Amino acid sequence: MYILKIKGNGKIPDHFQIRDEGFTLIAYFKSGNHATALKKCNLTDYETEFVHLISKIPYNEIIPLNFKK
Repeated sequence: MYILKIKGNGKIPDHFQIRDEGFTLIAYFKSGNHATALKKCNLTDYETEFVHLISKIPYNEIIPLNFKK
């Protein structure tokens, strides 16, 4: 899976996309609503790492999600 951070403009806030290996859109969310996306992608065990990641990734770059326990 991959995550992308997209910069909003004006009334549209910044948002994130989670995509699978074929780049099909799995989840689309604002930074404050990441819990729903984590549930949808079965990543709730990695919430701490995920929150840290979304605060640090740059805009418009495709970042692989490689969470390990």
